[in-house]
Amino acid sequence: LADVDDMLVEHFGTYYAIRESLAVPLQTTAVRTAGQTEALRKLQAKYFDDVKQFIDTYRTELPGHLYEDSRFAFRVFLVPKAGNHASTSDLAFEFVKYDPNRPEEMAQIQKQIALVKERQVPVTNANLLNPTKVVKEVASRIGRAFTMHQHTLAWARYKVRKQGFEPAACNVKYCVPDPRHRDYGYTPEWVDFLVTKLSDDAEYAALLKS
Repeated sequence: LADVDDMLVEHFGTYYAIRESLAVPLQTTAVRTAGQTEALRKLQAKYFDDVKQFIDTYRTELPGHLYEDSRFAFRVFLVPKAGNHASTSDLAFEFVKYDPNRPEEMAQIQKQIALVKERQVPVTNANLLNPTKVVKEVASRIGRAFTMHQHTLAWARYKVRKQGFEPAACNVKYCVPDPRHRDYGYTPEWVDFLVTKLSDDAEYAALLKS
């Protein structure tokens, strides 16, 4: 659309421009009026803080071991390399994939780095815990026994989910269904909830009897 509009303006003048008559995103045209530019600036400013806060929150909530895990990141070193012919550029670049299994070689490469480009691979539901981790963390925090059986009693007692795989019956504040594996992941809020509940002696005893 931007190319069509530019062609109309070039051959017939700005009077025949269609950019102000189309209900399309502003970025589809390379030429904007002062009003369009100001409107776009105000729109971006309105949501900038919300978008930035969302990104910052997502990144800070990622566990350090996950954020640094090479399986979820792509790191590339650009290494200076001489051209093969006089007619080629004086300096070329070679992409070198970072290999954590060769630390000494990577250390030598780092001394020649011209640029490092990182690609982070997003991980869906990276902060979810499996039942084993929930049991271990809750037991550690309440300072008393908390077994896998008691965890089953807990999600049934507090109506977090139902037996079997029923996503519609899942309280997503505390557990998130995984259709691919037909099981559930549990949120940090679920651990906090259990710790609060089971720190009470009466509630802990009631759970064991349920």
